Amino acid sequence: MWLEILSAAVLSLTNLTLLAAAGLVRFMMPLVPLAVIRAPFWGSAAALGAALLALLATALAQITLWAAAFVWCGEFMEFDEAFYHSAVNFTTLGLTRNCAAHLRAQEPFFTRPGAGK
Repeated sequence: MWLEILSAAVLSLTNLTLLAAAGLVRFMMPLVPLAVIRAPFWGSAAALGAALLALLATALAQITLWAAAFVWCGEFMEFDEAFYHSAVNFTTLGLTRNCAAHLRAQEPFFTRPGAGK
């Protein structure tokens, strides 16, 4: 039991660290006026693009971290399935057909009658 609690705590702290790393984008703000003065449109586009790339990198790192945790806990046997499941959960799509086998058995209870016909 303590191993699960410790691993969940480490996973949560790592996720918070990655979110804090995404927050470091605000330190780029002093550089934005310099870029905008030189080239108003492209400077702004470059600053926005850099911020979006930083957020994308941290999101992919979190998805990868959760996928590794799913494989480590035995929820998925292959990393690519765990990565896809983590990405689906991260983007809040929540497809039930991609859940583990013990959850797929409950799928008829979660679907509406006549859905998909």
